[in-house]
Amino acid sequence: MPAPGFGLDNAVRILLVERDEAGARSLIEMLDRGFIIAPEIALACGGREAADRLRLASYDLLLADLDSLCDLSAEPEDAVARLARLASGSLVVVLSDGASVSATLAVLQAGAHEHVTRPVDGAVLSARLGELAHRHGRAIAGAFRGPAERERVAGLIDASSQLQTVLDFVARDLPGSAENLEGVARRIVAMFDGGETERRAASTESPMRPAVLPMWQQEQRIIEDAIESFAGNIALAAAALELSPSTIYRKRQAWAELEGKKGAA
Repeated sequence: MPAPGFGLDNAVRILLVERDEAGARSLIEMLDRGFIIAPEIALACGGREAADRLRLASYDLLLADLDSLCDLSAEPEDAVARLARLASGSLVVVLSDGASVSATLAVLQAGAHEHVTRPVDGAVLSARLGELAHRHGRAIAGAFRGPAERERVAGLIDASSQLQTVLDFVARDLPGSAENLEGVARRIVAMFDGGETERRAASTESPMRPAVLPMWQQEQRIIEDAIESFAGNIALAAAALELSPSTIYRKRQAWAELEGKKGAA
């Protein structure tokens, strides 16, 4: 449970590191809309200025554009590590252009709590930050507006008492575009209702599709759909599913072997 005190009577303190004026303005607008009350945002135009600010004050959230840290160190990971050490009490989130598993792993290993790839809209960013704060038990989790993503995901499945657990899982642990999460939601539902959802889909899609899939294939679909929902970013999908990236790689190898045996049969 997040600690009380945020959301109604005080503002979240954010240090934003962004050298591009238009980019900074866009992020500030997103952040203003994402909290119950407008946060206090300090803007640093580079890594060195951010480091100076972190030595003088504490912040609840450090949101840093990776390219803007180049004046602090020629190696992006080193720059992230330096700021993460200075911001020991803050949630550290790094922004960068384009999705890359290697880049995500590098910034996470350097000490960041999350890596967000651009472009990203305000609702998704707010949902990601809110989920991150809840996951790490930070007080600012109570400062975010109610997630619109939960309402959008609710329309994807029947929110009966039997499936409410599924709805909660998708809304809490798989932040991001609700449209992209539809496949993930349906696969998880299939595991709860004994494959009935899959059987209904099979009747309209393909009469040759098996009514009940083996557990490894159900697991495969859940993981692959999660990876797809994060635009192929295995590290982010692994974090959402509470797995390690190496576990996903090992499972993929095992699935390939099982599919090979199935094809040879």
